[in-house]
Amino acid sequence: EGGGLASSVRAALQNAEPLLFKALRNLCQHEVQVKVQLVPHVARLVHVLKDPQTTSDLMVEVLGSLGNMNVTQVDYGKLVQEHRLLPFISSLLQPGVVEDDILLEAVIFVGTLCTAGTAEAVADAGTVATLRRLHHLQPQQ
Repeated sequence: EGGGLASSVRAALQNAEPLLFKALRNLCQHEVQVKVQLVPHVARLVHVLKDPQTTSDLMVEVLGSLGNMNVTQVDYGKLVQEHRLLPFISSLLQPGVVEDDILLEAVIFVGTLCTAGTAEAVADAGTVATLRRLHHLQPQQ
């Protein structure tokens, strides 16, 4: 209410501040109304995510925010195609190459962006096979 969320999003995007993104991530974890208000910013979040200057702490928070955006108002088919998102996400699904927190958030984000409209593209990109390999890499208990 009162535009506080919009100004927080602008500040987070301008300053690339992980703490602000952590707050946004936590907000959109619970409230559908917050998620819907963040929909216009999803493409900019993807730009931050793919920016080579993005720190690992910031990447965790942005991936977490995107992973929480499980609302029908996000056109994940368009997002995947316009931003070549699947090859990028696949590059994050590499244990030992990225930090475990990034790997976990990337897996969650794949679950969010895998919709009826994107499932074929996700499968064709080899993402499902990559996820299966990750499953087999887990230590047996």
